[in-house]
Amino acid sequence: MRKIILAIVVSFFLFQLFQCTVGNIKRGGQSGGAPRQGGNEQRALNHLRKAQAALKRASRNKGGHRVRALKKTNQAIRQLR
Repeated sequence: MRKIILAIVVSFFLFQLFQCTVGNIKRGGQSGGAPRQGGNEQRALNHLRKAQAALKRASRNKGGHRVRALKKTNQAIRQLR
């Protein structure tokens, strides 16, 4: 049951990240220099950091699911920076 909940939470945050990325593409991106994070991107980043903290606090042995979810969450955080 915890695996399912964890998968749903990570999927939600990755979906939010995807929505932010698509929205940025539709707007034509930001001009010049490093891209500036809008409100949606910042909220997605905050949610991902909360998920990351929850995954780090979770018990260690989840058949590898916790570790994979943490890697994907870290990847999503890096992509948003």
